[in-house]
Amino acid sequence: MELLQNLVGNLHEFPVLARRDYFNHSGISPWPRRVIERVEHFARDFGENLYMKGASRNWFAHVDEVRANVARLINADADEVAFVQNTGQGLSMVAGAMNLSAGDRIICSTAEYPSNVYPWMALAKATGAEVVMIPERVDEHGQARVVLDDVLREISHRRTRLVAISHVQWASGQLTDLHSIGQACHDFGVGFVVDAIQSMGVVPINVKGLKVDAVVAGSHKWLLSPGGAGVLWMRKELIADATPNHVGWNSVVEPFKWEQIRFDLRADAQRFEPGTLPMTSIVGLGAAVELLLEVGVARVFEQVLDLNRLFRDGIKKLGATVATPSEAGAGSVCFTFAGHDPLEMYKRLASEHNVELAMRGGRVRFSPHFYNTKEQVERALAAVGALVRKR
Repeated sequence: MELLQNLVGNLHEFPVLARRDYFNHSGISPWPRRVIERVEHFARDFGENLYMKGASRNWFAHVDEVRANVARLINADADEVAFVQNTGQGLSMVAGAMNLSAGDRIICSTAEYPSNVYPWMALAKATGAEVVMIPERVDEHGQARVVLDDVLREISHRRTRLVAISHVQWASGQLTDLHSIGQACHDFGVGFVVDAIQSMGVVPINVKGLKVDAVVAGSHKWLLSPGGAGVLWMRKELIADATPNHVGWNSVVEPFKWEQIRFDLRADAQRFEPGTLPMTSIVGLGAAVELLLEVGVARVFEQVLDLNRLFRDGIKKLGATVATPSEAGAGSVCFTFAGHDPLEMYKRLASEHNVELAMRGGRVRFSPHFYNTKEQVERALAAVGALVRKR
């Protein structure tokens, strides 16, 4: 806890704090100082040393250190983790490894970010399967949910073969009940894939404690690191039967055995890494994951929830309709004000008050990270209040 408190409001470790009140970590995160310095270190080594001779460290070996730390972050085994470029690519790789048939059903929802929709539509087109979209429902208080009972009902359908859903929904901030969905999928023999880009790094994830088959996330949001280093986790028991739709020299066991070329895929998740990896992004991700492990994701989550409660209470007093379910919040608070255009509000908060939020799905989205301060939240509330009162 002492480490976390030393980092909250720390201008040295989080330079963005000196420039603006930034609350768009659900979109893209500024880099912490240690990420900046690690990437600069890597760039100097690559620029000044011929093919790593004389470099200060073996950066290629470092990739496996990062892999091991990412595995620790979600309580996985390192051989279950592959690096991909982004969430969409990771989900497409999972989709490409699925064996579906005409008439099979893939369950998704209308609340999903497009990265977790189009790979399944492409799979359906290729196989004759059907994508079933569960509607997001808005209650009388304006809270938006993908209702658990709706998901469970579709899982029980005799033709359902796969469920693909986000751990946290991008435009409402709803935290999905992965335990209940995973148990139902297990009971009915249905595959379960989770888009975790809105949770990995801010919400504790324990893949060994969930009945989930694959989890995918990008690096540039709550993981506080450069884009281009997504994470694909697949349950060990499934990897052996998963044939990637993209393969290359790194996907196989002995790629350079020219006297007897064989197509023997690796036994671990690296079969999903066809070739040279995005080293710069992975190096940055490594520094950020070290930070998150030092602080502890459970503490990060607790701190973010405290900031969100403060903001949520404040905007409700100003008259906002909050879309984020009160019982299922995570990193974001999504809201609207009657008579106020969300896009205009988002733009004016940035241009007039130096408060960076986002506009997603017709709602304004507030998403702090653990290093933001309560004073920043109070300034954001004051800025929103000033805009509301002007009307």
